[in-house]
Amino acid sequence: PASHHVYRNGNAYFPAHEKLVTKRLAEAGYDCALVGKLHLAAAKHYEVRTDDGYRLFHWSHHPTPDQAYGHDYENWLKHEKKVDPQELYANLNYFCGPGVPTEYHQTTWCSEMAMRFISERRDRPWMISVNPFDPHGPFDAPPEYLERYDPAKMPLPRFRDSDVERQKAFAAIDQQTKQPDDPRVRKTIKPVSADGGHDAIASARNEYDALDVKANYYAMIEQIDDQFARIMQTLRDTGQLENTIVVYMSDHGEMLGD
Repeated sequence: PASHHVYRNGNAYFPAHEKLVTKRLAEAGYDCALVGKLHLAAAKHYEVRTDDGYRLFHWSHHPTPDQAYGHDYENWLKHEKKVDPQELYANLNYFCGPGVPTEYHQTTWCSEMAMRFISERRDRPWMISVNPFDPHGPFDAPPEYLERYDPAKMPLPRFRDSDVERQKAFAAIDQQTKQPDDPRVRKTIKPVSADGGHDAIASARNEYDALDVKANYYAMIEQIDDQFARIMQTLRDTGQLENTIVVYMSDHGEMLGD
């Protein structure tokens, strides 16, 4: 934070003097593309771009009923899949529950856009950022993945009672505005209104079932594994696998009650 001045989620802008690695690669002759989330600044329907170096910029945050339009994922759903994004996301539980089917999922869109870019003919090196929103709250894996994980068989969170007490000291800092729950106590998850905004996802739940969340989280990870396997196969099919550096990373993870 002392060097890049980004110290929390929800920043309104990205410092203009900072230069992304994609900008440096583009200046060195690379063909750069983005598909998925970038999140250099707070965003809803669309993220204001910086001088990022991307030639292709296929952007999408996680869609909700009020954010299911105005981005490239919406265009794919409407024009290629022939579905209405707002209807598709209208009845989902905004915190935890079955999500949209795999064929319409944002993770699937990310992999398909990446496969198209990788398959392009070009005479210069390339770089693509493939940034699916998952695994991330809301916990809404496709039903066909979620049914593979029984919440009752999930391991309980591991922590000490003193951990919960210590967390209370952070209750007034940033987005941690609610008292922590004991994640060993199973509770019924109720729908959370989509107009709850970022805090509806980021804050501790009043009603929270750690085992349901964990089952959904594992299901989201399996879906990502399957979609990235498709990307790797495209690299093999196009003869580029041995000449491609794959960097697998994340901006954060979930503690899942631990």
